[in-house]
Amino acid sequence: MGHLLRQLVTVAAATLLLATWGCGSRNAANVSTGGPSGAAPTRVADSITRAIYDNKPEVARGYFNDEIRPQIQDFQVLFMSQTMHRLGDYDGVKIARADVDHGRYAYRAFFSRGKMEVRVRIDQNGRAAAYRVLPIPTGQQ
Repeated sequence: MGHLLRQLVTVAAATLLLATWGCGSRNAANVSTGGPSGAAPTRVADSITRAIYDNKPEVARGYFNDEIRPQIQDFQVLFMSQTMHRLGDYDGVKIARADVDHGRYAYRAFFSRGKMEVRVRIDQNGRAAAYRVLPIPTGQQ
């Protein structure tokens, strides 16, 4: 398991680090509503994660805003997909923390053999402005 954890740390540092995750309040209220587009942050996080898991870069890019979309490379999605598949079948996300005022959300992504943390920042239009996947250390799973 140590080897897998090292790989996940490498992946988290090297791929899909599209923006930094800032500090802020952690207000978990009103998590189901997104920006003016009406896209719920949970739906956006799950859809991006599922598209990456399924190795569908074009689908994943569709959930991002215009600034981030061109930064997502096919090889990054493939590499992350392969990493996720090592954790087994994807089974969705569940909210862990929310900073609604700043559009920042953290989720647990569940797989049949493990978990990852997914962090998403949602812009005012309900699009992802940042997406990050982090390993969850074995003791915290």
